[in-house]
Amino acid sequence: MGMQPFIIGLLSIYKLYRPDLVSIALPRTRRVYFKQTETQWGASIRRMQEARRKATTDQDAFQDRHPASWDAKQTALTQPSKRRRLEIIPEVQTTASWVNTSLTSHDSNCLVPMEQIKTFKELLQNMHRIQLPSQIGSVLRNPLLQHVVSCSPDPVLAARFSYWIQSVLFEEIMNTDKETDTGEQLLKLLINFTDFLQEGVPVCENFLIKYLHVWNGRHYRQYILKLITRFRLYPFSNLNDVLLEPLRKLFFCSSVYFKCQVLVCFKELLYNFAAVEWPRYLNTLRCQGQEANIAETTVNVQNFHSMFVEEVEEFCAPQTMIDFIHYVDKMCLVALWRHKDHCLLMQCASNFFELVSELTLRHHLPFVAIPSAGIIYRSLFSDNAVPVSRLGNMIVNYRNAFNGLKGLPESTDTCGLERQGLEHIAAFNIFILDASDGLWRYKAFDGHSTQSSAFKLDGATMQQLAIPRINESFSIHQHQAFLFFAYKFLKKTQPEGKKVHPSQIKMFRHEYLDFLTSKGLGGVKEFLTTFIRSASTR
Repeated sequence: MGMQPFIIGLLSIYKLYRPDLVSIALPRTRRVYFKQTETQWGASIRRMQEARRKATTDQDAFQDRHPASWDAKQTALTQPSKRRRLEIIPEVQTTASWVNTSLTSHDSNCLVPMEQIKTFKELLQNMHRIQLPSQIGSVLRNPLLQHVVSCSPDPVLAARFSYWIQSVLFEEIMNTDKETDTGEQLLKLLINFTDFLQEGVPVCENFLIKYLHVWNGRHYRQYILKLITRFRLYPFSNLNDVLLEPLRKLFFCSSVYFKCQVLVCFKELLYNFAAVEWPRYLNTLRCQGQEANIAETTVNVQNFHSMFVEEVEEFCAPQTMIDFIHYVDKMCLVALWRHKDHCLLMQCASNFFELVSELTLRHHLPFVAIPSAGIIYRSLFSDNAVPVSRLGNMIVNYRNAFNGLKGLPESTDTCGLERQGLEHIAAFNIFILDASDGLWRYKAFDGHSTQSSAFKLDGATMQQLAIPRINESFSIHQHQAFLFFAYKFLKKTQPEGKKVHPSQIKMFRHEYLDFLTSKGLGGVKEFLTTFIRSASTR
């Protein structure tokens, strides 16, 4: 017989209000399920509705007793039908709003409509007897209702919201080829809701997985990238297929500003993995009864609660983060080469790796992932002083991270991952040596170190260059990124009219470091005083 419209209509209604009872997939197309055959009845119903709108009997008395309930009722009745059809996100309205209910009632069996709750104090006083709205999508509009659903999560409520938001996203975003005000409003409210919950909505991830394959990179860009930052942890192969690969195709064929937005998105996504999803993943494994050695003294998993509870497969979540960091490292290198070390790209890359350098200590992750040599040396030899200073901060953070990884408690759960990163200490020491030789010790290009990878030049090349005092070329006073600051320092400290040269700073290097710190470049001083004894003593 095929799908009968009236049967599909009934199942759609059940799936909207009781999705746990309907497991089959229903068509998303809207159609008339129940044809109106009794036209006389329909006309009579419409006359009754019109008469009810115009009725004035006992209105004043009802309004005096229940002003909040009356206002909600009057607004709903007088709202034009066209506006109700165009409003995607419903207003907060419950079936109890039409009955005689008061906030002052102390009867625990008396439900209070959600629209009568106006303050957080009223919410706390009536939390146990709140009547939730009939349309769960209204949670996006009401911050107080968001507190209710997050404090007392209900699987049926979560399923209702998931079914509703999935339908609306596909109808308003996926099935249109242009931006609309309605779609923008929907995404804004959805982002606010996920930020409040500190977790993503699984059906939104399913929507993004499909939408990213047809996304042009322009429509709703800031909102789509913000939703991506709430992705949950998956094995890296899955994450690459559903998220990273579609973004990679857009990344390498777009402008430098789009690349910067994507890198900012990746930074926030990594933070979400480390600060939110990693503890939630451990908590979910524990709740599923799987054998995971959760160290509650290290990760406070009991504070991470999910409204949308889903079973997860057991995999090495820290390895996903390691692979993700290496993936972003390669993307940064290609982008910096393509745009000739654009300053905005360099800042975004520095932001990302500063976060990476803090993961071990701040979030107790069992690994240290250092950036590639290309990222380090592009920052060290940059013609902008900010990346050089931030590199100093980053290297100090990595030193602390290595020490923290060595002292990580044995009871810390690593999901089967051995502590990774200690094997990179030798390469990390080379970075420290090159930066120290270039910025402070005047030993660049002197060939004393066989391990240096930044200043290796053969004798013939050095003779052809014939640069006087080449060993000072990347010192703090002759580095191309600091020449402006060297000039300003000398003008400030030397007598007026005296000819100045950056080499004069060699006698005042400690004062010059203080001057750089006052200009917001304290990373240089922090690096030098941490690793070089002569820089820390005057």
